[in-house]
Amino acid sequence: MALKYGMPSFRNRDGSYKPINFFGKEITFPKNWRPNPATQSQYWMVEGTLRSGSQDLEKWLKNPTPENWKKLGLNKSQFARNLRAYLLDQPVDPRKGTGLDAASKELFDQIEIKKYLKADEIKKINELTT
Repeated sequence: MALKYGMPSFRNRDGSYKPINFFGKEITFPKNWRPNPATQSQYWMVEGTLRSGSQDLEKWLKNPTPENWKKLGLNKSQFARNLRAYLLDQPVDPRKGTGLDAASKELFDQIEIKKYLKADEIKKINELTT
């Protein structure tokens, strides 16, 4: 990322956000994507969460066991919980810390996250029991 005045540039010249690497593929944000004001999420937060979450998931998929899920800390990961709930088509859960939260559903819908995962990867994540 180019640094301008000591801050990383997250936007392209046309104002769109730079793509994020997720499972070896680039996620391109919709041109009209904006951070969710209700959750005060920022691009750099989303980018960091997707990057670290995908790295942990890639490690887990090499050895997809409940024990490895816990070993990698995915059982405590908000990203993993939200992704799993989203892939299972669970409804948004308004209770904090349980199920799918509204901001994650909105983001996953906007970036069409399912298209970045293979069917067998989705199946392994969905079949996990911890």
